[in-house]
Amino acid sequence: MPLSLYHPDVEALRGRPIVIGIGEESIGQPIDGMGKALADRLGSKRAAFPGDHMGFAPYPDRFAETLHLALSGA
Repeated sequence: MPLSLYHPDVEALRGRPIVIGIGEESIGQPIDGMGKALADRLGSKRAAFPGDHMGFAPYPDRFAETLHLALSGA
């Protein structure tokens, strides 16, 4: 199923500690809009990760640092 057809269960996710991550190279693309819409509906934070949707591979250290900060609430 294409991601654009996926509909998350917002009510089941609401109130949980969720951070919506987006690759810095994906900002301004449709996936960024989907992530922003979900974060808005959940009242969640967003975090920009290095690279695109696979940023953990070419930027493991920066990705890990961003992930740590996002999950620690910083």
